[in-house]
Amino acid sequence: VQAEDVQFSSSTFANDTITVTARRTAPSFLAKVLGVGSLNLAARAQARAFNLAQASYAAPFGISKNEPFLSGSGCPCFNQPVSWDLKRIGPGGFEVINLDGSRGGTGPSILADWIRNGLNGLMSPGWYYSDPGAKFNSSQVQAAMNARVGTTLLFPVYDGTRGNGANLQYHIVGWATIHMTGWSARGSSATINGYLTHLAWQGTTTTSGSNYFGAVVVKLTG
Repeated sequence: VQAEDVQFSSSTFANDTITVTARRTAPSFLAKVLGVGSLNLAARAQARAFNLAQASYAAPFGISKNEPFLSGSGCPCFNQPVSWDLKRIGPGGFEVINLDGSRGGTGPSILADWIRNGLNGLMSPGWYYSDPGAKFNSSQVQAAMNARVGTTLLFPVYDGTRGNGANLQYHIVGWATIHMTGWSARGSSATINGYLTHLAWQGTTTTSGSNYFGAVVVKLTG
């Protein structure tokens, strides 16, 4: 079998669709009765990368849409080293998000599980409460962060906040896949190092290209 024709096309964003046509020559016993020794067979398949409508296995740290590597000139900027702080947002908020929609602190064991494994469920765009407090003092959270160095995580991207303290909320508009190369803690906040990457993820699809930051769901479409 030989893939003789590979074509890329664009639907929602650049080169998000691939079409492959494969051909082979096969012997045909029925065709031999008619004096033909072989048949030419062809097959065609098409796959498309969709933007995420909802995401599975998100990590609990929000990234502002205003970060230069997400919304700077010519960005999103992929495969370039980046470093960003989990900033203090209002009293007690450090861009740590209650992924399950709950309000108040989750505890270090839940937070560590979200870091290691992501949220076991679908996360939709919308408002999510902050998980306040000094989270990186926990040995569980630190161990989880260390375990994820050298791997790729899916981070929620927010475009605004409202409220303060236990009522602080982040408005999630999309998700970004970051390959984490390192991190460092400074009391109640941290710096994450890595690079933004294109990656196929699990979730539901949308044909909208709004707030696309590199994470996609790949589906066969033909």
